[in-house]
Amino acid sequence: MRDLAEVFAKEMRRRRDASGLAQEALGVTLGLDRNSISRVERGAPNIPIERAAAIAEALGTSLAEMLGGDGPGKTASEMRDAFAERVRALRQGLNLNQRELAEKMKVDRNWVSAVESGKQNIRLRTLQSFARALHVKPADLL
Repeated sequence: MRDLAEVFAKEMRRRRDASGLAQEALGVTLGLDRNSISRVERGAPNIPIERAAAIAEALGTSLAEMLGGDGPGKTASEMRDAFAERVRALRQGLNLNQRELAEKMKVDRNWVSAVESGKQNIRLRTLQSFARALHVKPADLL
């Protein structure tokens, strides 16, 4: 599976170029400077999904679509809640408890619990880690 931050960065650049937006113009829309936009497009940062969703919205699409899926755009809290519910449902469908999922991901069980309860913000690579452990595409978790 390709690195999700890189997938997002490539799609962000493609969509920004297609719309004729300069990095600076997109940055102004998002309250970011051109350098921040450039860093994201190079795939360097592991940005929170809330910021990724805001970028997608500014580009006229949804985060799920930018990650190769489909579906309508969601607010940050809707996305976090949907992600938490989907992770829990998939984990239970695989007959895994939180500790077993955490072991597969090489993280602490309390962190999995915080994600499933919607108390933990997630980033693109977090999304990717859960997708791998649950055997789904990242966009399927959104």
